[in-house]
Amino acid sequence: MDKERWSYSKLNKLILCGEAYRREEEEKEWMPASSAMIRGRAVHHVTETGHRRQMDARKESPKALKSVVLREALPSLDEAGDLAATSFDREKKEGVAVSTAPDPKKEIGFDKDRAVKMARHYVERVAPYLDPILVEEKLVVEPKGTNVRISGIVDLMTRTSEGGKMIRDLKTTTRKPNENAADDSPQLSMYAMLDAARNDWKIADGMALDHIVIPPSPHAKPYMVTQETTREQEDLDVLMERLSNAIDATKAGVFVANGVGTWKCSEKWCQFWSDCKYVSHVRRR
Repeated sequence: MDKERWSYSKLNKLILCGEAYRREEEEKEWMPASSAMIRGRAVHHVTETGHRRQMDARKESPKALKSVVLREALPSLDEAGDLAATSFDREKKEGVAVSTAPDPKKEIGFDKDRAVKMARHYVERVAPYLDPILVEEKLVVEPKGTNVRISGIVDLMTRTSEGGKMIRDLKTTTRKPNENAADDSPQLSMYAMLDAARNDWKIADGMALDHIVIPPSPHAKPYMVTQETTREQEDLDVLMERLSNAIDATKAGVFVANGVGTWKCSEKWCQFWSDCKYVSHVRRR
């Protein structure tokens, strides 16, 4: 019997908006990504490339000075920018969601420029001080007695200065994050659970959301906001309750359009916004 597959991405779609979940997961409607989404993917491509090089360099030179190896293994600033631009253009060829911005082409150009700036900033100011253990690794759990398969791709896991491990997730944004974003993140709880399941349920020492922020002004410079947090077993229990509720809802065919009034319910972040029956006429004007 095929396993029912769940991931953080799938769970989050349902949490943010049941209608968007229904159209994508149930109806299999494909819509192109927004330029902001493509921007994030381009930055992730660069960070993954850099951290993989760091891991390879650490294996090749285990006795070399760690700080030097971690910095020298990274792409140059020019290469980081080129990688981001190339990735953005490649993703753009797959299609970009129609934008209601006054000048959609200019907005796409802004997001490409932001991707380049963010990638360069990360390589110069952030990556040299991180010691990666794993990068973009898929973790899978199949709870006993169920027909469920839970998986997630962890952006990054790094060593702490005390020899522990930190699970990290990278976000790109044009706004300063909510101060409780890391504490409230079900994504970090999911990654903590997936990692703990393969380590005799020992939870990682810490988790972090790394936000590269670049204000919407075309000439703005990026900066980093890192929020660190922890998880305990009770937090993983809450996640499993939420997941169980989501599974029950989808089996019953209940897809509440709960995105209304949130950041998700917008032209910029929902690929179904332009023709969603739950978006009011006044918001489209």
